[in-house]
This record gives sequence, C-alpha cells and structure tokens, in this order.
Amino acid sequence: MKKIISILTTFALVMGIFFSTPMTAYAYLTFDLSEGNTGKVGDYRKQEDYSNEEDGKNIIYEFDELTGTLTLTGEGKMANFATSPFYGKKAIKHLIVGEGITRLCEGAFYGCTGMIDVKLPTTLSTILEDTFALCTSLEGVELKGTVEEVGDYAFYGCTSLKTVKLNDGLKSIGSYSFQKCSAIEELTIPESVTEIHPDAFNNSGIKKLTIKNSPCIIYADTFSGCNRLESADLGNAVKEIRDNTFTYCASLKSISIPGTVKTIPESFCWGCTALESIKFNEGIESIGENAFTECTSLKTLVFPSTLKSIGM
Repeated sequence: MKKIISILTTFALVMGIFFSTPMTAYAYLTFDLSEGNTGKVGDYRKQEDYSNEEDGKNIIYEFDELTGTLTLTGEGKMANFATSPFYGKKAIKHLIVGEGITRLCEGAFYGCTGMIDVKLPTTLSTILEDTFALCTSLEGVELKGTVEEVGDYAFYGCTSLKTVKLNDGLKSIGSYSFQKCSAIEELTIPESVTEIHPDAFNNSGIKKLTIKNSPCIIYADTFSGCNRLESADLGNAVKEIRDNTFTYCASLKSISIPGTVKTIPESFCWGCTALESIKFNEGIESIGENAFTECTSLKTLVFPSTLKSIGM
C-alpha cells in the first residue's frame, strides 16, 4: 500500500511540475502582444515533425508595446514552425535581429502589415521563403555580407519597399522574391550573384536597373511587367538570359546587352513601346523569336559582327 501511495505521490509531483511550467515563455504556443512581452522563440514539446530540437532554444524575443519594437537576441537558428509565432502581428512596427542569429524561420514575419523597418545582423546566412512577404508598410531593407540566398517570395508584395540594398556575397535571388514591390526605384545586383530566378522582380516598381559584372543566369519573366523601368544595364558578364525577361516594360527606353550573352531569348522585350535604343555588344550570336515585337519607338539598330541569326 505504501508503495502505491509513493508512486501516486511521485506521479502527482511530476504532473504538477509539468502543468505549472509557464507556457508564456514559448512563442509558438502563446505569443500575444497584449500579454507576455518576452519569451523563447522555440520549444519542440509539441513539434514532433522537426528533427533538430536545438533550433530556437537560444533565441529570446522581447517586445516593447510602447514603440512596437520586437527584438530577437541569442545565437543560432530560429526554430521552424508550421505557422510562425509572429505571423500577421500588426503591432510589430520595428524589428531588430541581434548579432549571432543565423536564420529566421520560413514565413517568420509574413503579413506583419505594420512593420516599417528591419535591422538584420551580419551573421544571417539566408532569408528563407516568405520571411517578409506582404509586409506592406516595410520601407527599406539592407542585407549584410553573410547572406547568400534570398528565398522564394521572401519580400513578395511589400508595396512600400522603396530601398533595397543587396550585399556583396549574395549568390541567389529566389522566384517571386520581390514581385509586386511597387515602390522600389533603383536596384543594383552585386557581382557575386549567380542566379536570378523566375519572376524575381516581376511587376515591381524599379526605375533604374544595374547589374554589375555578375556571371549570372537571368531566368524567365524576371523583370516582366516593370512598368516604371526606364533603363537597364546588364553589365559585361551575364551568362544566360531566359524568355520574357523584360516583357511589357512600357517605360523602358534603353538597354545594354553584354556579349557574354550568346542568345537573346524569345520575347525578350516584347511590348516595350518606349524602347528607343539597344546596345548589342560583340559576342551576341542570335536573336530569338519576337524578341523586340511591338517595340514601336525603336529608330536605329546596329548589330554586332558576331550575329548569325535573327528569329521570326
């Protein structure tokens, strides 16, 4: 009988400890700006599908209700969640990610429509998918030297995003990553970039595009529908350009195409009705079908001696 009582007592103590644990410390369970202002960004007790239980345990959040400032401090990766603890939190106006944090989770701040600015650390290695998608009040972003990849839809639909500073060291810009960012004015692609994926800047507000001497591949529809784009300098090292790159960029007046691009693809500048001048550099060998269809403002064309064929 004593043994049974002892077992029951031990069980009661264990259960008491478990249920008395302050769950407000775990962001994905109870993150509520009106209640708890600090806590840990990561707890795997109810996240059985995640393999690395260490992610997020060393990252702390603190929220200042008065200023709307969310600060993340600590080291390592933020835990991945099916739905981020900060998803759609309109009260977040300013985000500070501390040095030592190497990754935010997918969709970390998706739909935080009140967020105006972000401060990112030099230790961040990647911007994952949907991280800042539909943050419609976000005005500017500066990526630091260690970021190598911007994931798909990372800044999709950030309609107030006017300033974008991409870092030297960045290698890949994901699909739709800046699509519908209608306020962007100038964009410079650093030399380190090797891939700009489909629709990355589709329907964005870029006025002036400069690609430094980057040996990159520009995939399909990357800049299509950029109605404010006036000039595009593709540098001297682009490896390859895919179809519909600048389709219906109605304000585009001039473009320079490097000789490292052997083939100008199909529908390259279809519908660029303001296009007046094209610089074809030596090395270009072919022009694809409909590459400059409906470019009604073109006056003079000077083809390079290396050109072998012009498509239908």
